[in-house]
Amino acid sequence: MNYNWDWGVFFKSTGIGSETYLDWYIAGLGWTIAIALVGWSIALALGSL
Repeated sequence: MNYNWDWGVFFKSTGIGSETYLDWYIAGLGWTIAIALVGWSIALALGSL
C-alpha cells in the first residue's frame, strides 16, 4: 500500500492574492490555539468561583 504524498500543495497559491495553503494552515492553527486559551480562561474563572 504505497501513496505518494504531495507536500508541495502547501506552497501552492490559493488564488486569493499571494496567499498559500500553508498560510491558511498557520492561521487556522493560530485561531485554534486562541479559542482554546479563551475557553481555558473562562473555565478557570468560572471554576474558581
